Amino acid sequence: MAVVPDVGGAFVAPQVWETAVDAAEQLIATCGLRRVEVATRDWPNIGTAWSLAGLWAIYAELGDAWPACADDLTPEIRFGLSWAHGKYDMNARIELERRRTKLNEVMAGMFDEVDLVITASSPDVAFAADGPLPSVFGGTKVGAWNNGRLTIPANIYGNPAISIPIGTVAAALAWVT
Repeated sequence: MAVVPDVGGAFVAPQVWETAVDAAEQLIATCGLRRVEVATRDWPNIGTAWSLAGLWAIYAELGDAWPACADDLTPEIRFGLSWAHGKYDMNARIELERRRTKLNEVMAGMFDEVDLVITASSPDVAFAADGPLPSVFGGTKVGAWNNGRLTIPANIYGNPAISIPIGTVAAALAWVT
């Protein structure tokens, strides 16, 4: 089993990562697993490609309602649809496939070394459902794009994944104070 802090090239808040490592160590001890260090990966930037592919599914669903329905959407979806319009063409699809292929190679290489990978599924404590997406994690300004980096690789690779709650907001906030 590998415990990998930077899946997808993500930055994870230190208190979140320490909580994840503690839980991983408990799982390793309880299940008699062996922790294996894996080399740092050259993660491709797959977020934009993933977003474009998903946004076009939303665009298709909205049909003629777009752009009149823009005010009914979350700021992130509204921005994404406005930004993506006219950008997802043959060249964008080719780039998406290049990055997806690179991701598949990176993930396959990792799973050549281990059977199980543990990472955080969120880079910091959960943010409010009504947003906005945070761009600061553990006091470090990284950017809103960091929010999906830990889960997008498994989504695109088609890897089975599970998120298991391992901490509380109160415990995470104790780190800050």
